Amino acid sequence: STSATISLTKATHFINLKKSGTITFKANWKEIVSELPTESFVYNGNPQQPSWVTSTPTGIVITGEKSGTNVDEYVATLTPANGYCWADGSTSSKTVKWYITQRAITITGNSASKTYDGTALTSNGSKITSGSLGANDTATYSATGSQINVGSSSNVPGIVIKNSSGTDVTTNYKITKVNGTLTVNKRNITVTASNASKTYDG
Repeated sequence: STSATISLTKATHFINLKKSGTITFKANWKEIVSELPTESFVYNGNPQQPSWVTSTPTGIVITGEKSGTNVDEYVATLTPANGYCWADGSTSSKTVKWYITQRAITITGNSASKTYDGTALTSNGSKITSGSLGANDTATYSATGSQINVGSSSNVPGIVIKNSSGTDVTTNYKITKVNGTLTVNKRNITVTASNASKTYDG
């Protein structure tokens, strides 16, 4: 009898043998997932990475951008390990993108009021009224507005956010701004007429 060892690939569909005998088949490939899912995370101030990095599927070697902190598009490179191939039989590297997106917060400018006194009313401050800062981030708040005469106007909030290293990370946030209101009210005064008298003189 005749014995042969044949290494199979995904592209192997059939084998024609003109000589009769016994054939021993030996598969030396293992099929793995053809794609890994795109994942997205919201910025939280800490390093983050896709689930397929923390728990890498068997047969895949991952290189490239496997971890990130700031808002961005990241690209990882996936390569089959020795003895493995993709579902289509290929062994070339593939890329997969994953994302960190902006963290949403709302800031509201301070509101203030006073009675008219001829000087400008200001209130240089604001605060977060929805959402929260990421881990270890700190904010410096401000507001821009001024009202001198009787009436009302907007107090526009501002914010600068930095991480624990002092780097400005404000762009990692999707910031909704709600204006405060500066109001100057009328000043009440009392006018008293002077008294006067005289003798009738026609």
